[in-house]
Amino acid sequence: AAVIILKDGKVLLSQGFGKRNVAENLDVTPRTLFPIGSSSKAFTSAAIAMLVEEGKLEWDMPVRHYLPAFKLRDQFATERMTVRDLLCHRCGLPRHEFLWYGSSMTRKEMVERLAYLEPNADFRALYQYNNFMYALAGYLIEQVTGQTWEEFVATRIFKPLGMSTSNTDVKDSQKTDDYALPYEEKKGEIVEVPFYSIFQAMGPAGSISTNLEDIEHWLRFQLNEGKHGETQLLAAEHLTQNHTPHTVVPA
Repeated sequence: AAVIILKDGKVLLSQGFGKRNVAENLDVTPRTLFPIGSSSKAFTSAAIAMLVEEGKLEWDMPVRHYLPAFKLRDQFATERMTVRDLLCHRCGLPRHEFLWYGSSMTRKEMVERLAYLEPNADFRALYQYNNFMYALAGYLIEQVTGQTWEEFVATRIFKPLGMSTSNTDVKDSQKTDDYALPYEEKKGEIVEVPFYSIFQAMGPAGSISTNLEDIEHWLRFQLNEGKHGETQLLAAEHLTQNHTPHTVVPA
């Protein structure tokens, strides 16, 4: 584990705990890269907010305005799904994770298959965690900018924030000299397991790796209303949308 605590603009703690590599007895450090899983979604939401600020997207415009071929099984949801809805876990679909897990399909191919997934709730009626809509948000970014989600996040978020070690592919982490290996407990024993790296389609929902040195800049950006130092990377009014509750999560 690696922990950073910021309070009133000051770092109170930035420290690694345990081993990033058990066999070689290597400690976790503030530079150790970890996959952050679904915390990647906040980067996708910030990227969407940047495009709203630029006028390339609108929060409450139907997705079909930008992607005419977009289709879900529920015709009403197809017509009314907005950019905001993509990020709010209220699309009416359950998780359907076996469509993407372990699959080498492209993001475009996965988006095209959404039309065949069975919903189990009405559109906007229920909170149901959903990775597909974040992948779709990443695909939308590509369609309106000409940059892949990976390229957009690298050039518009990582680079200006000084997140020089962060990446969107665990293969890149393994080219560095400080990254955490994945482990699993099996029958009371801790064993190393392979990295999950088949993220072609689902990257915007969970493929970012970062470390404490880099994530400090991201946290300051969030706490300082979209500023990095004296530079306003994202207007506070749009970042606020990322922080605003939109969907009630049942107890």
